[in-house]
Amino acid sequence: LGERILHGVKATQAVVDCNTNLGIVLLAAPLVQATWRNVALSAKIPLRASLQEVIQQSNQQDATYAYEAIRLANPGGLGNVTRHDVRDAPSITLLQAMREASGRDAIAMEYCNDYARVFAIGVTSFASAASNGMSEEWAATACYLEWLSHVPDTHVTRKHGVEAARHLCEEALEYRYRFVHAPKPEKMTSTLIEWDQQLKQRGINPGTSADLTVASLLAYRLQQWLQVQQVTQCEGELLLHSSK
Repeated sequence: LGERILHGVKATQAVVDCNTNLGIVLLAAPLVQATWRNVALSAKIPLRASLQEVIQQSNQQDATYAYEAIRLANPGGLGNVTRHDVRDAPSITLLQAMREASGRDAIAMEYCNDYARVFAIGVTSFASAASNGMSEEWAATACYLEWLSHVPDTHVTRKHGVEAARHLCEEALEYRYRFVHAPKPEKMTSTLIEWDQQLKQRGINPGTSADLTVASLLAYRLQQWLQVQQVTQCEGELLLHSSK
């Protein structure tokens, strides 16, 4: 898992010289690892169950690789902590490191709750929007607004404080309400672009919410893909059994 995180960040650094997707890599790596674990073991278990095993089995070496990836990405607003700072060699597992950071970082929190909010908030909102006829792009927007309005963005918290993050949630609730009740999502395009410009002018960048949105879409797609693979596998086993 740690190697997957480090190689993901290194691949990014080979293309751009700044941090564009550390949060996405940290969230995506366990999902991808869990998916391929299922495939490799021909396991017929839900994605979340496999994901839980991947996270629980992470070790100190995974933490070493992940710390290196974080230092390489050098995200803004990282700050310093007195215990288990990423600038030091880790003496704990990756999951333990995430537990240490979970109170100040929403991505770390997902490691600690087995992606509970990714599935309950992100996957659910995306699937609901898609089932109501929205395109993937607008369903992703619905998912993003859901994150913005329900979970204070910890990137905003680190840079601007708790109150700024809470105020952003309140703003997002209003835009989410207008989005949900719009006759067509396209009607909200200019309104959302205007809000985005206002946030940029205020220096507000809800990057954690964006990372969680990407993880939600990835979890949704991998879950769907795994279900198809498992059904195909079962059908193949049935055919093999019947031929005997």
